Amino acid sequence: MRSTRWSWEERCRAVIVSARGERVPLAVNDVGPGVLPPIRARLEGSTLQRVTGTRQPTTAFTLRTSLPTPRRDLSCVGRDGRAHAQEPAGTAFHSATGTDAAQGPVVFTTLPQVAVGPFDAVRLPGRTVSEQIDREGEIAVVIGRGGPDIRRLIAACSLGITLMPGELTATGTPADLGTGFSPSRWLGPDDGVRVEIDGPGRIENRLEH
Repeated sequence: MRSTRWSWEERCRAVIVSARGERVPLAVNDVGPGVLPPIRARLEGSTLQRVTGTRQPTTAFTLRTSLPTPRRDLSCVGRDGRAHAQEPAGTAFHSATGTDAAQGPVVFTTLPQVAVGPFDAVRLPGRTVSEQIDREGEIAVVIGRGGPDIRRLIAACSLGITLMPGELTATGTPADLGTGFSPSRWLGPDDGVRVEIDGPGRIENRLEH
């Protein structure tokens, strides 16, 4: 069972997604925390009341960000694949980490304020901050049961710290980033980034000043 946050009947709701892909709205009074109430309920062994009525198809909902405000900085995984590890040659990232994916992933963090919805516009930081804006497409994992040692890529993010329920971990991007071209291909206003995966579907964000 998966949890997420959708708009339906002009209001946001926390929603669980059945194995058949049906969206079942939950009677959650405060949807500000996003999927945290379903996560907490599952960990405590309790259940959340469902909104009465028939189950709705996907087309009846508009997907929103699962965690509008993540609890802490987002954990991100870099150099997780051979092709991607070879891309940033000549950049500061390459100098600091090398290009050998066999050395293991590189973990870094980013601020929770960067979270936006799956179809929201992304504001560019402006020339005074940076014009070297790149694209990445990653599967993000919302931690359900916390702990200091969680398998595979997430284990790298939990070394030395305890991941808590509701935290976000981004598991790394495929190759073909803008920094891998010569010259580099940076994103600008009116460009878009689309990520699509068989099953979960797609998200798409456009960039603007």
